[in-house]
Amino acid sequence: MKPSIVLKSRVRLHRNLSNYPFSNSLDKKESLVIFKHINNALNDLGLDLKIFKWDKLTALKKRVFLEKGLITEAFYANNYEGSALACTKDISFLINEDDHLVIQVIRPGKDLDSVWKMTSTLDDKLGKKLEFAFDTEIGFLTACPTKAGTGLKVASVLHLPALTMSKQMPEIIRALVEKRIFTRPVFGVGTLACGHYFFFETNVSTGSSEQQIINNIKNEINYLEAKEIQNREKMISKDKLWLTDKVERAIAVLRYAKLLSYDEAIDYLSILRMGIDLGLYGQRKTLKKIDNLSTTIRSGHLQTRARKALNESQEEVNRAELVRMKLKL
Repeated sequence: MKPSIVLKSRVRLHRNLSNYPFSNSLDKKESLVIFKHINNALNDLGLDLKIFKWDKLTALKKRVFLEKGLITEAFYANNYEGSALACTKDISFLINEDDHLVIQVIRPGKDLDSVWKMTSTLDDKLGKKLEFAFDTEIGFLTACPTKAGTGLKVASVLHLPALTMSKQMPEIIRALVEKRIFTRPVFGVGTLACGHYFFFETNVSTGSSEQQIINNIKNEINYLEAKEIQNREKMISKDKLWLTDKVERAIAVLRYAKLLSYDEAIDYLSILRMGIDLGLYGQRKTLKKIDNLSTTIRSGHLQTRARKALNESQEEVNRAELVRMKLKL
């Protein structure tokens, strides 16, 4: 069976309403008017959306949304009046972020075409209810110049342990910059990614059509997927004993550790995930549990589960217990 390397795909469209300043220049009245217009348009979509008004949420609830990848760091720290998150299973809308509206669709796997189709359909429907700011030469107007034009940002998350261990990621990241694709670790700083998970996103929305932007990142994702598979095969053919030992050590720590930091847990879960993908341990159905754990062992989720504030040591105890329970180690 083909390895599970592309974890999820995301498409965002950034839009602003005509005749209003961007969100960071809105006064309270304007912000609330924009919220009302967008909320009314969203209600007409017929989706089972839950609306979360940002000024009504606790910092912990906002942190959970951030950990789920539904919002950006900028929106997490957002204090604009009239800001809100509207979401259902794989569709969400950010109201009054840097732009008045962000249409977002996130789905597991690598089918960017279906994700784009859904996002585009939502955009077309909302465009009939709302007048978006548009310039005949530039395209859609956005607060950040790199999002102007199509307003499109396309992204995928990949699990690349073999490319990371073989120290190829810095060169890959540099090459992708020239192709206008931004790369960052999902967990960690710089090229030192905890757990070997990387986030790839288109960096410029002008100068190309939506389909060209999507095709460009699809080609790169397919290339990275193939390169990761090739490097995994080299690793297992060159030294299967070393790789098996690495997986077994990860299992041992996850099974017996009484305290687990987040970085440590992600690193060992990543090794276990690759081991399952390569047939060295367990069943493939465990992959989904590992992917869920990468979110649910984060600080906000642990505190929500415990229903109380936790210090660092308490989080590490709860994290270790949750990993053992969910993986049945």
